[in-house]
Amino acid sequence: MSKVLRTAKVNQIDYYTLELSGLGTQDALACIFELFGVRLSKDNIYVDEYEVERIQLQKLQEHLSSQDDLGEHAQDFELYLRQAEIDKSKLLQIIGELITQSNQRNPKILISWFDEENNPKDLNYIKDFYTHSEVCLGETLASIPADGLTLEKAFELYIEAMKWGEGDRFYQVTEEGDSIELGCQEDSAESESPSKE
Repeated sequence: MSKVLRTAKVNQIDYYTLELSGLGTQDALACIFELFGVRLSKDNIYVDEYEVERIQLQKLQEHLSSQDDLGEHAQDFELYLRQAEIDKSKLLQIIGELITQSNQRNPKILISWFDEENNPKDLNYIKDFYTHSEVCLGETLASIPADGLTLEKAFELYIEAMKWGEGDRFYQVTEEGDSIELGCQEDSAESESPSKE
């Protein structure tokens, strides 16, 4: 019997885009999963790509479809739906698409969020992201990937964000011993720190 050499593409990902977007929606969907016990393969809510068990998502779909009264979860569930700006039927549609459009041979479903414009992060992105964050600004910044930024630009953005959010001031000491303040020069209205309790 003659044998023929061959090779194969493995771990090739073919993305299917769903009608759901926004940082608040990304956060809310993860919170809904966690609320109903769907385990996520990620350390924190800021990770853009993670996996869930197919069987758990199917059980969630069945549970939400068959239950009108969600008991102790009802209030939080409604809060997350409002945050995502969707209703229960839209959520069930999204869950259904996650189940049917993902690789049926894989027991895990890959969930991936991406920047539609593929723009590098800027201060406006960080401000928007921080409004949905439940941790301090330093931790929030540590969890945001610096994709598309050089090391220098990422450092400048960090300084700009900390100056805006925490009122921090950064200085560079020159060879002559002079101190130069680093960071953006915003007007006072734009540079007001966020009011977080």
